Amino acid sequence: MTLTKYNIRGTVRVKTYPVMAAAIEIGVSRGWRRAHKHVDKPEEYDILAAIENAIMEEIDERFEFDSDSTDSTSTCTCSAPYCRRLHTEEPA
Repeated sequence: MTLTKYNIRGTVRVKTYPVMAAAIEIGVSRGWRRAHKHVDKPEEYDILAAIENAIMEEIDERFEFDSDSTDSTSTCTCSAPYCRRLHTEEPA
């Protein structure tokens, strides 16, 4: 299969809502499967954590977040691997 290069002129904008909706939908499905991968009846917390992690991984695949030098994420003690992208304030 040969890819064709197109000469695009003008502004190209991404339809953010459908891209985000797809990331969330895929993340929920993937998280649900992960939570049940090795456990027949996982706890509610484990299901929610697996879904949340999978959603954030899907979003991270599709979006790039600029870091702001004034944010306080560097002092966050959250153990989530994506917390620097989520928190705008230090957790309570």
